Amino acid sequence: MSHKPMKPCKHPGCIYITTEQYCKEHQHLYDRPVPAEGVYDIRWNMAQKKYLTNNTICVECARNGRAIEAVAIGHKQPHNRDPTLFWNEAKWQALCAGCYKRKAQMKAAENDSLTAAEMG
Repeated sequence: MSHKPMKPCKHPGCIYITTEQYCKEHQHLYDRPVPAEGVYDIRWNMAQKKYLTNNTICVECARNGRAIEAVAIGHKQPHNRDPTLFWNEAKWQALCAGCYKRKAQMKAAENDSLTAAEMG
């Protein structure tokens, strides 16, 4: 059984070594959502890049007096793949990696509790 060689984490300034591109501490910063049947496509990537050019600070962190760079867009309300809601920029918010991940985890937990309630 072959093992991958250990190498430095690619996150700037990180001192850890790993067999992957990023160590466990930083991997979540680089995880991307799984494309959802054509919703998150090249058009979305271009729209997100343009939006983040004009909205550079995380809105959640700004509410708490912190100026953290936004790296992703979160939808203020669930779009459930409705293109009108999905593409409505008034429903978007610029988020840093930490806030985006926290929001995604809360949504996943909410979905898990709904599924559990449906099952029994």
